[in-house]
Amino acid sequence: MKKTFFFSLVLMLLSVDFWGQRHTVQYVVPPSFQYSRISTFSEHLAKVEVGANRVGFMDREGKIKFILDDAYANVGDFHSDRALVQKGEGTNAKYGYIDKRGQVVLPFRYLSAQDFSEGRAGVYSAENGWEIIDRQGKVIFGDSLIITEMPHTHGGGYYEVEPFSFHNGLMLSGREARYGYIDRAGKRSIPFQYDLASDFSDQRAIVARWLSDKPSGGKDPLDRIYAALPEGEKEGVWSIIDRKGETIYTFKDGERPDWQHGFSCGLIGFFKDRKKGFINTEGKIIVPAQYPDSPYPFPYSDGVSIVQVRGQEKDNSDGYMKIVDTTGEMISKIPFKTTYGLIIDSKMAFHEGLLSVKIQTEPNTTFGLWGYLDKQGEVIITPQFTTALDFHQGRAIVVTQDGRLGVLRNPLEKEH
Repeated sequence: MKKTFFFSLVLMLLSVDFWGQRHTVQYVVPPSFQYSRISTFSEHLAKVEVGANRVGFMDREGKIKFILDDAYANVGDFHSDRALVQKGEGTNAKYGYIDKRGQVVLPFRYLSAQDFSEGRAGVYSAENGWEIIDRQGKVIFGDSLIITEMPHTHGGGYYEVEPFSFHNGLMLSGREARYGYIDRAGKRSIPFQYDLASDFSDQRAIVARWLSDKPSGGKDPLDRIYAALPEGEKEGVWSIIDRKGETIYTFKDGERPDWQHGFSCGLIGFFKDRKKGFINTEGKIIVPAQYPDSPYPFPYSDGVSIVQVRGQEKDNSDGYMKIVDTTGEMISKIPFKTTYGLIIDSKMAFHEGLLSVKIQTEPNTTFGLWGYLDKQGEVIITPQFTTALDFHQGRAIVVTQDGRLGVLRNPLEKEH
């Protein structure tokens, strides 16, 4: 079960920021310590901890939908209208699933289980090994079509791994160090023919065929694949494929895709001569490989990529961020030096129009407070939090300077 980082919840409707300016902060619940922790919203519900060992779920307006009893050792977030729950611990742990009413819909019969993705989940039992089930618990296909073993890096032999998740209707799978894809019905949609392969994203995947044998190994499926990446020039062919397995683009000599991040906003990074650019899902280079490692541009999110440019000053006060759209055009230039202080950290990606940034509030120190700015560099929510997470589904979790936590409403969100 995936662990979710929790936060306590508080809310104030109007705050005065630390510069003495009156600033409207749009929260969604009144300030209190009623809930000790809260998760990020998923499928419009957030998990909250109510007292000791009791978990409930809250909607986006702060209304508690249901509270579970204290019998659960772990409770996951909702995916495909199902949340993974655990009873017992250690060797006595069993897993099942609840629905959005808090009712157990798949009983506690599994020794291990995963979150649902696209209506499918991997579950493990002693009798049948790993299987893929649907939301009703029906077995769609079994262990013979799932990657469950990986070769050790040295000395031969195999070790057990968990299945991959579904993305764009396909699940990465394989046998004997060859990879392909299975569809939601359990059919081998794309043959096991690649030496490396990534999950699908934006209806595309990155695959590779080596021209010579390469080492393998790692702690989990993606680690094993990443470990196979050779240093320097690749003796292999890297390609972009569609969901039918058709090759959309083959990378030229000296080009290598940034396949660990996958496609986002229809673009994926690629490297050439130690510089980074971006290519789209049709194989058209949108941003030529022009950015050196200082650092490389961040992957696209919310329609833009962030390029950080270091300045000449020791404190980087003359540095800035370039905000580049999906056509490769710069839409804004945001100086690190703001009227509130120097930007010294960020969450590195825009979400729902806003970027969480940490602004130095005491000169020549690493102390700072977090706020949010938009794609033009305007500070929308002034720096006043010790923690400010990304916005998701119109909400973001923050921690105030006195240690209380709250959930913000996105001020850019259009209310209906």
